[in-house]
Amino acid sequence: MAWLVWHLRVRSLRQHFEIVLSERGRIARELHDTLLQGFSGITMGMQAISSGLPASQGQTRLNELISDAAQCMREARQSIAGLRSVKVGHTELQTAIAETARQITKTKDIQLKLKLERGASQLPANVEAHLLRIAQEAIVNSTKHADATTIEVGLSFAEKSICLTVQDDGKGLTNTEALTSTGHYGLTGMRERASQIGAEFELLTGPVKGTTIRVLVPTS
Repeated sequence: MAWLVWHLRVRSLRQHFEIVLSERGRIARELHDTLLQGFSGITMGMQAISSGLPASQGQTRLNELISDAAQCMREARQSIAGLRSVKVGHTELQTAIAETARQITKTKDIQLKLKLERGASQLPANVEAHLLRIAQEAIVNSTKHADATTIEVGLSFAEKSICLTVQDDGKGLTNTEALTSTGHYGLTGMRERASQIGAEFELLTGPVKGTTIRVLVPTS
């Protein structure tokens, strides 16, 4: 009876997992065929307009918008790839975080510091995926909104926990912004991701004090 109950439970979980994967694939296809394709068309239209304009302050601003749009499309493609795969990939989490951090900051005048330890064993796929996305969102926020000159990304492994930190020396948030996440939907997303893997999310910030995102995942 115990074996039968276990077998039925495993089969139920497998069926549920297949349904989740199918839904993730459907969402990824819709995002690719609608949002991403539309974004691509808008970007090409702006490029065509920019090429026909004389050199001016307006053209410079338009080129900056085109660059921002291209970065948004790269991030959207990464998100779609994440929906189509439940794993970080064959790459270790530390390497994936390092590559993501370098990709985001490579065109910015920002000093990147990486302090990424290697764990003794591989983490569950959903934990790795959520930690990678939290790190990505935190780094993007630091580069876009904080006017930071230095970003430090850390990953450490203790006996009963895993700690991810992203710290910058930017302008920080006000108490109201930090508590309510008003206008900062990335913070809400990071909190939700942390909650889904049973992690503790901590935000340390203040005007002219920089911002530190800390995610503590219990290994139990």
